[in-house]
Amino acid sequence: MREDVFELYYKKMEFDAIRSPWRVTDKPTKQMDEYTFLYGQEGSENWSIRRYDPASQTFGVADSSDFKMDLEGLEKFVEKEEKGLEASLLPENINPEIKDIEYFIKKVGPGGDIGVIGVTGIFLPAEPIWLEATLAAPELVERFFDCKLKYEKKMMEIQAKLGVQVYWAGGDMADKNGPMYSPRVFRQILLPRLKELCDYCHSLGGYYLFRSDGNLWAVSSDLFDKSGIDGYGEIDYDSGMRIKEVRDKFPKLALWGNVSCGSTLYSGTKQQIIDVVKENIAATGGIGLIAGCSNSVLPGTPVENLMVLHETAKNSKI
Repeated sequence: MREDVFELYYKKMEFDAIRSPWRVTDKPTKQMDEYTFLYGQEGSENWSIRRYDPASQTFGVADSSDFKMDLEGLEKFVEKEEKGLEASLLPENINPEIKDIEYFIKKVGPGGDIGVIGVTGIFLPAEPIWLEATLAAPELVERFFDCKLKYEKKMMEIQAKLGVQVYWAGGDMADKNGPMYSPRVFRQILLPRLKELCDYCHSLGGYYLFRSDGNLWAVSSDLFDKSGIDGYGEIDYDSGMRIKEVRDKFPKLALWGNVSCGSTLYSGTKQQIIDVVKENIAATGGIGLIAGCSNSVLPGTPVENLMVLHETAKNSKI
């Protein structure tokens, strides 16, 4: 995987940065059928069933202990996270993606002309029990975020020592209708921790790019201005987010995305792709803009469509 990513990003596409792909690093305990795998022991405190879908080429959670968790179970989970924080920071337990980052930095070499993106981020998990807890037990959610904050600061410190300067961070928090939780919850629970993490990132000489697709206008002032983030990614064209409007209101943000990965990159015409890329370049003057799609390249996307996006951005005159 590492060799393929390096060859694609650095040698073939001549991108400006490498980011290690997300992947499942745990080993399944049981294969349930051709495409379904059990992780952990069903009925225990922590288990999940993952299923591969050949049509979409995705490997997602079909069922898990998290889906069945109540508030009492959530409290036990948070207590376990708090007690295990110190052990999770031991060298043998460090996030495997750190090893990927170390590999890419060595491959690029000193003074290389491509950056290596770091991993971090604090966000509210999307399972219903977490959303319930924001109202029924907000202090529990805050304890979880405080624990995560300590962990992510340590991860940043480790990556900064390796030479990482930019962190692709954040986490999905919205759909086309708006955030999954209220602006009040974001402001009271997530915002202060996000700001502390951004401040720490800046103290290490780094930059923090928050990513989430969906419609984020309801929290835009808090997220794009007060949190201290340096950039915003996965800008979701189909959910009403437009680079021109974001840039006009928040001129200091670096911006990434805005070519719809579905209606434009996957199923649009080449001219539609060219038009959106040029629209984004015109809206920003090409400054603080990372050309790309609104989330990820979907399976089945015509390769020539992706190349049209890439070549249009690469060859546009600023």
